[in-house]
Amino acid sequence: RIEPPAAGAPDFRALLEKAAGDGLRTDLPVRVPVGLAPPLGPDQHTRLSAATDRAQREGIDRALIDLGGRSLRVDVRERSVIDAPDAQLRAVGEIDGYVHAHPGAQGGAEEGAGPPVPGPARVVRNPSLIDALANVPPAAD
Repeated sequence: RIEPPAAGAPDFRALLEKAAGDGLRTDLPVRVPVGLAPPLGPDQHTRLSAATDRAQREGIDRALIDLGGRSLRVDVRERSVIDAPDAQLRAVGEIDGYVHAHPGAQGGAEEGAGPPVPGPARVVRNPSLIDALANVPPAAD
């Protein structure tokens, strides 16, 4: 016999719907290096946390999170900022996704902003797959 949930207990079905609809947040902080200049403000910390949650839901390990004029490369599993690359000065590598955390949006990331953009596979070990993806005929043996 299955007991009904206790009064005041979270509704599991509602939690699943929130998670599927991009509405579930952990509110866990993201560690930021002490020497990061300029330091992040409280609103930026909130948006960074929400964007990291969003990247984690999408299965992204390393994300480039755009806080609206400031980009941070984040190790999503460790919930820590790796660095603050300037994407206008150089290409940003070693990421598997991008999340735009719109300023001023409730919860740090604007609803309906679309999913994080996945990047290229980190490691491709099958040369024939590389050739197929590059639309190049395989080399003759």
